[in-house]
Amino acid sequence: MGGPRAGLRSAVIAVGDELTSGERVDTNSAWLSLRLAELGAPASMHVSVGDDARSIAAALERTAAEADVVVVTGGLGPTADDLTREAVAEFAGLDLVMVPEALRHIEKLFRSFGRRMPKTNRKQATIPAGSRIIPNPRGTAAGFEVRASGAVMFALPGVPVEMKAMFEASVAPVVARAAGRRRTHVVRRDLYCYGAGESTRAGIPRSAPS
Repeated sequence: MGGPRAGLRSAVIAVGDELTSGERVDTNSAWLSLRLAELGAPASMHVSVGDDARSIAAALERTAAEADVVVVTGGLGPTADDLTREAVAEFAGLDLVMVPEALRHIEKLFRSFGRRMPKTNRKQATIPAGSRIIPNPRGTAAGFEVRASGAVMFALPGVPVEMKAMFEASVAPVVARAAGRRRTHVVRRDLYCYGAGESTRAGIPRSAPS
């Protein structure tokens, strides 16, 4: 992963009009940043974009230039405005291909609901050619891992319960191994201050007792 930079750096892209409009708070990026830091790949950038292919492509280009690992959440639904998989495939110069096992998983889910799968859900079983599929045991949208512009990109659904399960099972082990090869160690300390403002604390030498 990545180039000559010391340590592993990551970036998070959150996709969805509901995020850029303020209708929903982006909790996914906060959770991902904490986990990525714990794994040794602290996030250097958060980007939120609407459901627009050009905006997603611009975010991919920007983050790939700065980070070794890019995690994209959202935009993997079955509707026409879910454009993450198309934008990532175009950015990586790859065609979208159908993954039969992913399609069978979606059909099985709908059968368990007692419903017939709409044709629009077929797109959720497509991923960029040559990428690694990330199974989604809790939903219909398959995720994927693909390399583009020197960065490793992981596309995950925006539904938090699905995203977190897929990250822990299929993304965290990859990031941890890569961070281990870089020999990066992340130490976190929480300092709680009472009775002094930030400007006052900023002037206290690091060696002073807390």
